Amino acid sequence: MKQKFTVLFDLDGTLVDTAPDLMLAHNHVMKKFGYPTKSLDELKSAVGQGAGAMIGRSIWSQAKKELTSINEKIKNEMTDEFISYYGKNILNESTLMPGVKDFLNWCKKENISMAVCTNKTEHLAVDLLKKIGIYDYFEYVAGYNTFEYYKPDPRHITTIIEILDGDKKRSIMIGDSESDANAAKAAEIPMILIEDGYPILFTQNRTGWYVRRFKIFKLITLKKGSFDKTVQVTLDDKRKLKCGTFIRQFSIDEVPQLINVLLGDMSIVGPRPQMEVDFLVYPKYVQDSIYSSKPGITGMNQIFFRDEEKNISALSWYWTFLLVVWLGFFLMIYVFNDTFIDWCKSLIA
Repeated sequence: MKQKFTVLFDLDGTLVDTAPDLMLAHNHVMKKFGYPTKSLDELKSAVGQGAGAMIGRSIWSQAKKELTSINEKIKNEMTDEFISYYGKNILNESTLMPGVKDFLNWCKKENISMAVCTNKTEHLAVDLLKKIGIYDYFEYVAGYNTFEYYKPDPRHITTIIEILDGDKKRSIMIGDSESDANAAKAAEIPMILIEDGYPILFTQNRTGWYVRRFKIFKLITLKKGSFDKTVQVTLDDKRKLKCGTFIRQFSIDEVPQLINVLLGDMSIVGPRPQMEVDFLVYPKYVQDSIYSSKPGITGMNQIFFRDEEKNISALSWYWTFLLVVWLGFFLMIYVFNDTFIDWCKSLIA
């Protein structure tokens, strides 16, 4: 029997934008214990390894300024206060990240196993997932205190896969932090690292093997609100994120297509799957020829047309240059027709 594909999700910043409520709880604790509060942007750098680590990072920055050490007893009291306050206010301002519900529904339809691997305390993670309405999508939820280890320890990931009777070779981690990336790397499974405030990834209709339609997965490289699934991205596209050019230059946006490979829609090497609007332009015999094999993540297009807009531009200049040369040549023959004929006769003679 073919092994099911498994997707493991981080929670904070991946499935749910919890930053506003985390900030409120954090700053409540900081005020109560006489420490300076933090802005939303400042707090995001401290999130990812559990409440204790977040509180520890916050008070350590103040301790460094005052040249003092951290009082572990105070730190533990602050952590308990944070968990208590946050638990009572867990869904005041938190919202699902854009695109999450659609992606979860798609995974469910495709019979993909889903689990949550978070450094949030387990009972808080379960409570949040239930209140925001996505708990039933997941077969397992593992928090900071579920096992004796947590991210970036790879066992936090591999143990979940074993519980689900999954296979590392058919699993992927989706998260937004360094601890997610380090855990996935150590567990030796593919990782999709997402940017704050954007969907996990996007799907686009493509045409594949034997002209079968399927949804291809790609990383977002365009600014929020500027994405059009029917329009190809160009070399100097103003819709790109700051990191978009780099991501596309090295084809990092194609990494999520490992999901398509595992699902059987694509192979590693093969003809690139076309957007439907482009595919329909080809004659039928070309369509049949291209898709007599599975489309691939990489292929001839990736090798010879890395910057197709730039190549087309260069090619246009090349043909323009040749045209000018040929026109000049024939103009010279026309103007100096008799001289040219005499010159040709002299060559033959």
